[in-house]
Amino acid sequence: MKRIKLYLLISIMLAALLCGCSGSGNTAEPPAAPSSSAPEGISNAVSVVPRSEPEAVEAAKTDDPEQFREEHGGQEASPAEPDGQEPRSVDLNDVPMDVNGILPYSFDEIKEVFLFSEGDILRIYGNPDEEVEFDFTEAIGGKAKGLRYGESYFELDPDGYLYRVRLSDDTVPLPRGLVIGDTLETMLSVLPGKPGPIEEDPQLGKYAVIYGEYAHMSDFALITYDAGGEPNAVVWSSKGTAVYFALEDGRIKYAEYMIPVV
Repeated sequence: MKRIKLYLLISIMLAALLCGCSGSGNTAEPPAAPSSSAPEGISNAVSVVPRSEPEAVEAAKTDDPEQFREEHGGQEASPAEPDGQEPRSVDLNDVPMDVNGILPYSFDEIKEVFLFSEGDILRIYGNPDEEVEFDFTEAIGGKAKGLRYGESYFELDPDGYLYRVRLSDDTVPLPRGLVIGDTLETMLSVLPGKPGPIEEDPQLGKYAVIYGEYAHMSDFALITYDAGGEPNAVVWSSKGTAVYFALEDGRIKYAEYMIPVV
């Protein structure tokens, strides 16, 4: 029963994203966060600020996030290819593989993101453009917090743990060597399989499976399409976790990481 609930939650969250809504039921914009392929400097910054000490969180605020990026290897601009050029080639050393080829997405590829505390986020990004508090799930209670940096966004539960993240720049790298602005073709090159026939789902609308089976708690990737038949998102899912890549004009606009909240 719990697994079914997790699958339904992921389906609802993805459907909410596809219609432009927030899956957590609050008025804050969707989320953002770091990935498992984070550079060593940023990886070393994880959990340097205890979640339970407000004074330490306050001390982590800075007006100079650019200096932090310089010291820890983050990027501000995307090196994605300009319009009209061939899709960018990804370094295959960044892509999980075995003797049989490219492996499906695994939560291990992004789990480091969810180790970031509020203090870590402040150290990496600086002071947020907006900070909001809202009621967490009815079953758990308490106040959750959202930190917004432009179109990037981080949501933390009442205990200060990240559960939803949106990345709209390359301050923290995306999985598999991808960058904001990469084409759909570049993304498909780092996944096993190719898009199959277009199907229809009551919540997702039109979609095509890239690999796996769109079923509860299974490992799969799929493309979703708008009413005009243009690709508008790519979803990677593994055992109740999801990475949602929003597409605009066939390119990655942002990446959103989600784990179930029960």
